[in-house]
Amino acid sequence: MLSKLVADPGVVRIVEAIEGARGNARLVGGCVRDSVLGRDTTDIDLATDLVPEMVIQALGSAGIKTIPTGIKHGTVTAVVAGIPYEITTLRRDLECDGRHAAVAFTNSWMEDASRRDFTFNALYCDKSGKIYDYFSGMQDLENRTVVFIGDAEARINEDFLRILRVFRFHASICDKSPLSEEIIFLCNKYADSLAKLSRERIRSEFFKLLACTNCASTLKIMEGCGVLHQVVPYPVQIGRLSCTHLAGRAPITKLAAILKGYAHTDMSGTVEELEALLRLSRKEKKLLETLLTTNLPFPLSTTQQQKYLNDLGTDVYRDLVIVSFLSKETLSASAFLEHLEYTKQFAPLSLPVSGKDLAKLGYKEGKLLGHTLKRLKETWERNPQSVTRNHLLLLAKKLLEAQQAASCGNVNSRGKRSV
Repeated sequence: MLSKLVADPGVVRIVEAIEGARGNARLVGGCVRDSVLGRDTTDIDLATDLVPEMVIQALGSAGIKTIPTGIKHGTVTAVVAGIPYEITTLRRDLECDGRHAAVAFTNSWMEDASRRDFTFNALYCDKSGKIYDYFSGMQDLENRTVVFIGDAEARINEDFLRILRVFRFHASICDKSPLSEEIIFLCNKYADSLAKLSRERIRSEFFKLLACTNCASTLKIMEGCGVLHQVVPYPVQIGRLSCTHLAGRAPITKLAAILKGYAHTDMSGTVEELEALLRLSRKEKKLLETLLTTNLPFPLSTTQQQKYLNDLGTDVYRDLVIVSFLSKETLSASAFLEHLEYTKQFAPLSLPVSGKDLAKLGYKEGKLLGHTLKRLKETWERNPQSVTRNHLLLLAKKLLEAQQAASCGNVNSRGKRSV
C-alpha cells in the first residue's frame, strides 16, 4: 500500500515542486499509518522543511493551486485534480493550553515528530517509500498498541482531545490489545478537562470511534474511567453494540441503540440535549429523534410494516427495527429477523395520486384538498397492493361531489325565509 501512496499523482507533483525549490517533503501521519496497515486512506498529509510562503511559491510555480488554510500554524492546502493535500512546515511547540499550541518552525524532523501524540502517528515516508520512525512506531503498530510519545501526561496536557484519540485508535487499530494502566489512569484523571474543548472537536472524535466495527469493548473502558460520561452524560447499554446487525450502521444509529429506553424516559428532551452536546445536523437530529421516540408496537402486521417503510424509507426503518428490538427484551430473535427481512424484500411505496391530480378533478388549494389527500392515503395504506390509482381518483371524485352537494344544501337552506 505504501507504493500506491508514494505513486499518488498529487503526491508526486507536490514533492517534485518542493524539491525543485530545494526543500524536502515526506508523507506523514495517518496516511502512512493506514498504508502500513494495508488500509485505504483518503486524507493525505505531508511535512516539509520549507516555510509556508516558500511552499506556496514553489507549488504556484508548478501550476498547483494552494489555499492558505493555516499559515499561522504552518499549514497550506494544495489542490491537485480536485483532491486536497495538507502540507505543513516542520514545527515545535512553544506553549500549550490543553486546547491549542503556539508553534515555531524548525528544520528538525525529530522535533516535529516529538510533538505528535502517538508513536504510530509519527511515521514519515519519503518518495522512495522509505519509512522514518523516530519512536518505534512501526513496532507499536505491529503490536497494535497505543503508546504516547515521551511523557504521556505531558502529551495529554498539551491537548486534552488526545484522551478521546486514545480510545478512537484503540477501537480502530488496537481493540485486541489492552490499554496500559498508566493511560487509563491518566484518562480518568483528566476526564473532566474535556469540558474545556469545543463540542465540535469532541463530536468529531466520538463519531469516528462509533464508526469503528469493534467499538463496544473500547466504550466499556471509556465508561469505566469516566470519559464516556463526559461525552454522553446518560446511562447507556453498551452491550447492545455486539449486535451484528449494527455493523456498518451510522454513528447516530449506534448512539440511539445504547440510549433507547434505558434508565431514562424523556427521549425528546434527550435529543435536544444531544443536539447541543454533539453539534448534530438537522438530518442527524431527525434520525436520532425518530429512533429514540418512535416505539414500534411489535409484532407488526404486514400493513403496519409497509406504512413505516413508506413513511421512513428503507434505511431509517431498518435502523428503527434494529434499535427497537435491542431495547425490547420481550421480542424474540426470530420475530426480529422476520421484521428485518421485510425491509430487504419490500421497498417503500408512494401514494399513486397527488395534489395535481386532485386539482384536475376540480379541487381548489385549501383544507379540503389536504383532508382529501389524507383520507386517500389512509385508504391506500390499508392495502397498498390492491388499492389502485383509479380507485383513489374515483374516491376523490365522490368526496368532492359529496362536499359540493353539502355546500349547495347549506346555501338553499339559508335562502329560505320563514313566514
